[in-house]
Amino acid sequence: MNGSGENGGEDARRDRYGLLAFSTYLALSFSIFGVPLWGHFGDYHSATADPSLFMWYLVWWPHALAARLNPFVTNLLWAPIGINLAWMTCVPFPSIAASPLTRLFGPIASLNIISMLAPPLAGWSAFILCRHVSRSWWPSLLGGYLFGFSSSMLTEEFNSDLHVTLVFLIPLAAYVVVRALEGNLTRGKLAVLLAAILIGQFLTAVEGFAMLTMLGTMALVLGWIFAPRDIVGRLAIIVAPLLIGLTITLVVVSPYLYFLFGIASPRGEIWSVDTFSVDLLGLLFPSRVNSLGLFPPFGSLTNYFVPVLAIRNPAYVGLPLFAVVAAYAWDGWRSPTGKTLIVSLLAVLVLSLGPRLHIGGNMIFTMPSKVLFSLPLIQKMLPYRFMTYAFLIIAIITALWFASNRMNYRINVALAAVVILSTLPNFSYPWFHPANAPEFFTTAEYREYIKPDDNVLIFPFSWRGDSMLWHAQTEMGFHLVGGWPGALHPMEFENWPFFWALLQPTYLPDATRQFGAFLAHHYVDSIAIADGDPNGKYWGNLASNFAETKRQAGGVTIYRLKATALKPYLELSAEQLQQQSRASVIDSLVFAASQWLSTGHSFAQFDPAKAVESKALNDSWCAGVRIDPTSGRENEVMETIHHWYCGIEIGGGYHGNVIVGAPGTYADFEPTIERYRKFATHIYFPYGIDLLRPGVPAPPDGERAFLEMEFTPQRIAAIAPQLRIPSAP
Repeated sequence: MNGSGENGGEDARRDRYGLLAFSTYLALSFSIFGVPLWGHFGDYHSATADPSLFMWYLVWWPHALAARLNPFVTNLLWAPIGINLAWMTCVPFPSIAASPLTRLFGPIASLNIISMLAPPLAGWSAFILCRHVSRSWWPSLLGGYLFGFSSSMLTEEFNSDLHVTLVFLIPLAAYVVVRALEGNLTRGKLAVLLAAILIGQFLTAVEGFAMLTMLGTMALVLGWIFAPRDIVGRLAIIVAPLLIGLTITLVVVSPYLYFLFGIASPRGEIWSVDTFSVDLLGLLFPSRVNSLGLFPPFGSLTNYFVPVLAIRNPAYVGLPLFAVVAAYAWDGWRSPTGKTLIVSLLAVLVLSLGPRLHIGGNMIFTMPSKVLFSLPLIQKMLPYRFMTYAFLIIAIITALWFASNRMNYRINVALAAVVILSTLPNFSYPWFHPANAPEFFTTAEYREYIKPDDNVLIFPFSWRGDSMLWHAQTEMGFHLVGGWPGALHPMEFENWPFFWALLQPTYLPDATRQFGAFLAHHYVDSIAIADGDPNGKYWGNLASNFAETKRQAGGVTIYRLKATALKPYLELSAEQLQQQSRASVIDSLVFAASQWLSTGHSFAQFDPAKAVESKALNDSWCAGVRIDPTSGRENEVMETIHHWYCGIEIGGGYHGNVIVGAPGTYADFEPTIERYRKFATHIYFPYGIDLLRPGVPAPPDGERAFLEMEFTPQRIAAIAPQLRIPSAP
C-alpha cells in the first residue's frame, strides 16, 4: 500500500490533478445516489423537510438578483411579516453557481445533481491535500474516500443539506496554507487564494466558515507550539497574508454581515446544542447509512446501546479507523506534525461531544466545552458538525500512516480493505422518495386562482410538507404564509395560539375562532390544501367557515376567502386570544381532575386516557396535525406513562396529588397563575422553578416554557365550585 512503490509512483504521476481519484469517487457516489434516482432525477428527493428549503434557495438567488430584489429580506415567505434569510442556510454560492442547472432541469433535479456531486468533490479535495502531505497516491485515495463518504457526509446526504455536504473548500484551505508554509506560494497568492476559499465557504455556510476559521486558528497555534524554530519562522511569515485574506473576505461579504448583525439577530441557541451533540458510543457503533449497520451483530449493538442513532449516526468512526489513528499516534507523536494532528483531533472530538457528555443516550456530566458553547455565536453551532473536521484529520492521519509504515504491501492492502468495509455506505438505504408535486404548482394553472400579491396558506404547512418547493416551482408567484427557510420564523407568528396547531397536535379551545383570527391578522387571501395531505379534511372543514369559493384543480383544493367573513376577527388581539386560550386549557384540566375525583376515584390511577374516556377532557379540543403528512402515521397524541395528551399534561403525581400543565409564555399564563396561586401546591414555570417559593422573581413576559401546576385532592375539591366549566368549541 505504500505509495513509494512502483505502481503508486506511476499512478501519482499519471493522476497529477486527481482526475482518476475524482472519477473513482464520482462512480461510487453515482452507485449510491445516482442509480436509485435514474429516471427520477426530477421527481424524487429525500424524505426530510430540508430538501424543500434548499430547492427554494436554488430558485431564489437567481430570481432575486435578476429581479433586483433584496436577497436577504423578503416577505414572499412568512407573509405578510417577512423573514431575514441571513440567519438561514441560504447557500448563495451554490445557488448562483448551479443556476444553469436549475433553469434547465428544475430545482428537484438540480438539488439531486449537486447532492450527488458533493461527496466526490469533498473526496477529491481531501485527496489533493492528503497526496501533498503523504506523497503517496493510494493512501491519499483512501483518505479522500474517508472524508468524502464519512458517516457525517452520508447522514447529511440523506437530508440533502447542501450547506454541510458542500465541504470541498475546507481541505483546499488547509492545502494552500501547507503550500505557503513550504514556500511554494507567495504571500500575495496565499492571501488571494485563501480569500477566494473563505468567501466561497462563507457564501455556502456561515456556520462552516466560523468553524473553519476557529479550528484553522487552533491548528496554527498548535503548530506554533509544537514546531521547531525554522517552521515557527515560516508560520510567522504567513500570519500577515492569512489576516489579509480574512480581511478581504469580510469586506466582500460585508452586505451579508450587515443583515446578520445589523438587523435584530436571534438570541441564544437556534437548535438545542445538547440534542445535536455526539453520543460517545456513536463513535463506535454504525447506523443503517453504513453497510455494517445492516448486519445483526453490529445493528443489534447500536439498537441496544444508542437506539436514537440506529437510523443515522453522523459520528460513526469505527474501531478499525481508531486503530489506525492509535498506530499513527504511537509512531508519529515524536514529530511536530504528529503532535499537531493528534491534539487537533482530540480537541475536535471533544467539541463534537457538546457541553455535556452523552453515553448511550444518557447525559452523564458537564464537559469543559460548556463554557465555549455558552458564548453568543458558538452556541449557535451544532456540535456534531465538528465531526466534518474530525474526519478530515482522520483522513490525513490515515494517508500518512499507510504511506509511511513499513509493513508488507499485502498486509497494508488487507488493513485498508478492513477500514473500507467498516465504513462502506449502505447502497440499499432508502435515500429518496417521490416529491409528489401537484400539477397546480408545476404548471401555469395556479395563475387562474392566485394573484401575484396574494397571501396563500398551504397545507401541509411549513416543514410538514413541500410548500417551499411548490412555491419555488411557481418562481415565487405569490406570497407564502409560512414556509421553511430554516430553523427560525418570525416570533409574531408564535403569538397566535393556532400557529402551533398548524404543526402539531394542540389542545386548543374554539379552534374555528382561533383559526379565523390567525387568517384575518395575516391577511390570508387563499388556502391551498394538497390532495395528499392526510389532515386535509380537517383543514378543509375549518377553511369552509371563511371561504367564498372552493375549487379543485391540479391535485389541490383552493379556498378563496371572503374578506367580510374575516373582518370581525380583526378586533381580536393575539394577547387576548392567548390568555383566553391558556386560561380555558388550564381550567379544563383542573375541571377534568375534579370530575375524576368526584366519582370516588383517587389520582393514583388518573391519566389522560381515563380523562378522555370519562369525557372529563374534551377530545374535540385536540386540534391540528393528527397525522404526520411525511410518514402517514398518526402522531403520538396520547402518552399515558408521562401523562401527555395533545401537547398538554394531566395525571396523578407524587403523594396522591394531580399535575396539570400546558405550554405558553409567562404573559399568556400570568392571569391564570394569579387565579390559582392560593390553591396550587406548586407552580413551576419553567420546570424546576417554583413560583410559589418566597423570593422567586417573575419570569420575563416573553419567556416560553411549560407551565406545571400541582394540586392536592383537597384543594381540587375546594376550587371546583369556582371553576368556569369549559364549553365545547
